[in-house]
Amino acid sequence: MGNSDPKPLTKLKNGESILYRQVEYLSEYIGINNIITIVGYKKDLIMESFPNLLYVYNNYYDTTNTSKSLLAGLCKIENEDVLWLNGDVVFEKELLPQIIKCSKSCMAVNTNSVGEEEIKYNVFDDGNIKEVSKTVSPASGEAVG
Repeated sequence: MGNSDPKPLTKLKNGESILYRQVEYLSEYIGINNIITIVGYKKDLIMESFPNLLYVYNNYYDTTNTSKSLLAGLCKIENEDVLWLNGDVVFEKELLPQIIKCSKSCMAVNTNSVGEEEIKYNVFDDGNIKEVSKTVSPASGEAVG
């Protein structure tokens, strides 16, 4: 992105950061006290910008992927539903009720072509997700959240 700030602090056209938008939307549906934010790169900038969030630090953020950050967050909860968002995901507010009321596991995807670094997915003939990883081939698109 050509920016030295953490991706969640990237400003959108309206001046809000990606994380600000995520927190605003999520707070309306699940409450701010239920948001766990995993930090690593330049964690202090994020924590200073959003002091009311619960934070978990991924000590190994520079050598691991987002799955390890998810695992760090999961260690802080007990048998509860989880909505996992990467810090660089921009989404429309209208998607949240659909995702939250889903009774099964679900995943947001981007069906555009993907590069080597993206987390990819493919599906069974019935549309259910078959695989999710960087090495999926052939890929149906990018798994974004």
